[in-house]
Amino acid sequence: FLAATLSWRRMVEAPERRVSHRPDRLAALSAAAAAGTLLLGPFALLSAWWHGFETTLPAATLAALPLLLALWPRAAGARVPAVLRGPIAAGATARETAVAVYRAVVAFERELVRALAAATRALATPLRDLHTGDAQEYLLFLAGVALLSLLVPLLR
Repeated sequence: FLAATLSWRRMVEAPERRVSHRPDRLAALSAAAAAGTLLLGPFALLSAWWHGFETTLPAATLAALPLLLALWPRAAGARVPAVLRGPIAAGATARETAVAVYRAVVAFERELVRALAAATRALATPLRDLHTGDAQEYLLFLAGVALLSLLVPLLR
C-alpha cells in the first residue's frame, strides 16, 4: 500500500518549470526570519551591556557566534567546516534510516499480500473444484445443498 501510494502520488517536475525562476513570497519571509534570529543574540548582548550588564569576552563571543559564522566569508564550493560535518553525517544517517524503514515496510506489506493471496487460493480451490463442468455433478451438488438446507433447521 505504501509503495503504491507513493508511486501514485509521486510528483514529476516539468523541465520548463525548473528553468524559470518563480519569486517565492515565503522565501523572503523565511530569509527575514533567519536574519532576525541571527541578529537577536548580538542585539540582546548590546541591550544587556547598555543596561549595565558585564560579561567576559568568551561569553560575549559565544553569544555573537551565530552572527559571526553567518558573516564569515566563504567561497562558492568551499569545503564544509569541521563543525558542520557531524550534523551533515547525521542527516545522511537519517536518510539511510528512512530508506531502510521504507524498504522494510514495503517488504512486510508484500509478504502480507502474498500470504493473503495464498490463503485466498487455498480457500478458493475447493470451491472451484465443486463444479467441474459436468451437468450431472452440478445437479448432485444442488441436491446436496438442498438436503443440507433441510437438515440445518432440524439440527438446531
